[in-house]
Amino acid sequence: MVHGGMVSTDEACTNYAAIIKNMQLGRKFLFEEFGVMPTIGWQLDPFGHTETNADLFSQIGLDTIFFSRWGT
Repeated sequence: MVHGGMVSTDEACTNYAAIIKNMQLGRKFLFEEFGVMPTIGWQLDPFGHTETNADLFSQIGLDTIFFSRWGT
């Protein structure tokens, strides 16, 4: 399991509070249902991401982040 958010933060969470709430809800669900707490982040990045995402992810316990950019 990676990331832990309920949705991809770059598409559905447009501000800091939404990113934090998304990760809180998703990680709580994963811990309660499966007993796991992800340490690896994954971001689809269809629209880009802010420079703050890496900092926020680090603060919640993710030690690695992978992201993809699709070129045309």
